[in-house]
Amino acid sequence: MDHIIIEEYQDKDFESVISLLVHSFNSKFCHRQNLSVSEIKDIIYASWDLKAGDLSYLHFVAKQNQNIVGVILILCEKKKRK
Repeated sequence: MDHIIIEEYQDKDFESVISLLVHSFNSKFCHRQNLSVSEIKDIIYASWDLKAGDLSYLHFVAKQNQNIVGVILILCEKKKRK
């Protein structure tokens, strides 16, 4: 098995993170909410509004063979609502 490497999230990781989240939560959304994969992707796209370097979060990805296989997001400070 190849090693997993933990790296800081970069904006270029966005598409891969969304795909991972859709795959990870597919059964929950499809079973409980009767949503299609496309609808799940749209919901996550709309809510995953994060940029690399946002000091409000610690955001890391786990990579294996250059593919994102995990993600963690930790809220460090409460964001002010606009």
